[in-house]
Amino acid sequence: MLPDWDLVLEWMVANRQNEVEWVLLRADSWDDFAVSPQRQDRLRELTNRCHSYGMACGVVRGHRSREW
Repeated sequence: MLPDWDLVLEWMVANRQNEVEWVLLRADSWDDFAVSPQRQDRLRELTNRCHSYGMACGVVRGHRSREW
């Protein structure tokens, strides 16, 4: 995953983009992972790589939708 992420960041910089954001998803079936230190470490690595390219980045917290 990380080599692909670096390619995305390189492409973004080459195309004069300077920020990226993504939505964090969460589901009851994997809620333990959603708040785990492992996920936090992964997100930290993604944001560190963004910053190494001089880009701003951020996470938008997703909301749980309700099916009717």
